[in-house]
Amino acid sequence: MTRARRFIRSHLLSADLCPELVGRELAISRTRLYEMFEGLGGVQKYIRERRLVAAHAMLADASEFRKISDIAIAIGFDSSANFSRAFTQHFGYSPSTVRKLPTASDIHMNSSSKSIDDASFEALLRTLELR
Repeated sequence: MTRARRFIRSHLLSADLCPELVGRELAISRTRLYEMFEGLGGVQKYIRERRLVAAHAMLADASEFRKISDIAIAIGFDSSANFSRAFTQHFGYSPSTVRKLPTASDIHMNSSSKSIDDASFEALLRTLELR
């Protein structure tokens, strides 16, 4: 399982990443691979969740200037609409919401004035729970 997770993590942005590739790389049968990831909802679901978490990190990174649609394609989604739907379903908020979150420096600069509204604060808490 550790080798499988490591392989998936190192090939997360590869368009070729799929359960079959993981099985070939680890020299295990498809059945065995699916058994390993059964408790996590399956290998495909695991790959998708790891990609969504990676996309979340990219969107939250203030130095990342790519469009949401470009990030969606980069992490293996065929369209920004499918990415947005999957992201919102997984996290409970849209990709654009992550872009609107205050950065750590914004929070520090505004901490004396307490100017962060409740919605932004709740979104920030959800983001922190993911790390």
